Amino acid sequence: MSQDDPGVVGRPTPPQGALTAAQRPTTAKPPAPTPVQHVERLPLVVPVRDFDNPDGVNLKDVLAAAQSVASAVSDLAVLGRTLTVFSDRPLESAERSELAALLADSTRLARLARPKVAATTAADPIQLLLDETTDDQTWLRAFRRYAVTHLIPREGKQE
Repeated sequence: MSQDDPGVVGRPTPPQGALTAAQRPTTAKPPAPTPVQHVERLPLVVPVRDFDNPDGVNLKDVLAAAQSVASAVSDLAVLGRTLTVFSDRPLESAERSELAALLADSTRLARLARPKVAATTAADPIQLLLDETTDDQTWLRAFRRYAVTHLIPREGKQE
């Protein structure tokens, strides 16, 4: 049987003068080079602020403190009590030791935590609602108290 025979099963031959896939010009741009990130995992001695722990240290504040010690630090991630440090270049030994000392110093990191609001039992909930240092749980309690007294009409009571 010949190639032109319709009974032959297989890949048809390309027309004469056609380009193969390897010869066709590509119009897509090559992917941009991705920056290399260096990763280190270090223990963290203080809890990070989250919904369950409003008194913890803000991760942005830890990042700022880490960047003051090692300028190459670009980002942080936390899982439990392990801090993953991302940097643009490998940390020098002096930077690494200063960063490890910072993350091991619970007193220094505790100073980064937001101070507790002293007026959590204030009679005027508006004071707590307007205070930017009020943590989320206290703010929600104050808003609930404000809503019950000022916004939600009670049955039998007309304003």
